[in-house]
Amino acid sequence: MSRRADYKSIAPDFDRRYQIHNYKGVERALRTFLLSHVPLDVLDVGCGTGHWLVRLTSPETRIIGLDASAEMLLRAGRNQTFELVQAEAEALPFDLERFDRIFCVNSFHHFTDKRTFLGEMRRTLRASGGFLLVSLDPHTGLDKWWVYDYFESALELDMRRYLSTSQIREMLSEVGFTHCRTDVVEVFAGTVSARSALERGDLARTATSQLTILTDDEYDKGWKRIQEDMLAAAANAEELVFTSELRLYATTGWLR
Repeated sequence: MSRRADYKSIAPDFDRRYQIHNYKGVERALRTFLLSHVPLDVLDVGCGTGHWLVRLTSPETRIIGLDASAEMLLRAGRNQTFELVQAEAEALPFDLERFDRIFCVNSFHHFTDKRTFLGEMRRTLRASGGFLLVSLDPHTGLDKWWVYDYFESALELDMRRYLSTSQIREMLSEVGFTHCRTDVVEVFAGTVSARSALERGDLARTATSQLTILTDDEYDKGWKRIQEDMLAAAANAEELVFTSELRLYATTGWLR
């Protein structure tokens, strides 16, 4: 049985990721995707707390935010006037050919039936419409992440939750998209001391869905390994350092 992240607990801390990382590459890819000489009707599927609605909505780009989590949408609606819809991605509550563009940033891996969503997305796009999906691809074997290093189940679970970019392109082609391509749009690379990571909340269960979906036993074992390595480093007058090198990929497809 697949595990689903509890966004009721994640919602209060979700936006801290935008304080740690600037996501400039993702924003650049989205803005390029939304370039148009005419006004666009756009859907953000899995909009979460509305970060991209704030960044991208304009008089020429009318964006509706959709998410399954009421708690995430509550935060998206604070002090904003966006149109927000609570619904599952696999059952988009919109008419045929409603949108010019649809995008999905770091949420596709949460969808229970990805093929059904892609069919729904295809149904609600107009002729010449486009779809952009931003996601990790743990299948490449290129990424390094301390979460994968210390929490043994995390990578295995992500291999189940995330499709490879080649699988995504294949599925887009199957539902009628052409010119499907994938580009690396963001690389989060660097180091942080374990102590600093602890202080800023990186080890909280709500910090990322990879930690949220772990069982208590899986999480406790990983946390114990970190504590042991921190003590070992301190005994040598050193400091434990976490290393990350994560790539975000943007996959796009277009209708004829």
